[in-house]
Amino acid sequence: MIVELTPTEIEAVAAHLGVPVQELMRKHIDPEPGDSYHKIMRSEHGGCTFLDGTLCSIYDARPAACRDFPHVAPGAHTLGARMESVCRHSSVCPILYNAIEAYKAHIGYHPRS
Repeated sequence: MIVELTPTEIEAVAAHLGVPVQELMRKHIDPEPGDSYHKIMRSEHGGCTFLDGTLCSIYDARPAACRDFPHVAPGAHTLGARMESVCRHSSVCPILYNAIEAYKAHIGYHPRS
């Protein structure tokens, strides 16, 4: 998943972490391939560079793409597409994964043998 950042979001993340923008850029942000103006958060080991275990280390300053993830706001898609999106993205988002697992426990779901 690509998370594009605006200059304002980059400044907010840097301020949240208490580091200069240049350091944040060097350690965690790359230019979008083929477009040096737009910036994207770096992924590491198949996940976000700011993921600390199952928690987001920049949660209070996370960019709009993360706040809106998995983009299942009512009216954005049909109910079927939203649910499919939630399930598809649960493999990369621990918050979604944990929510689905909690829901399964809540409803008493047991996989078929």
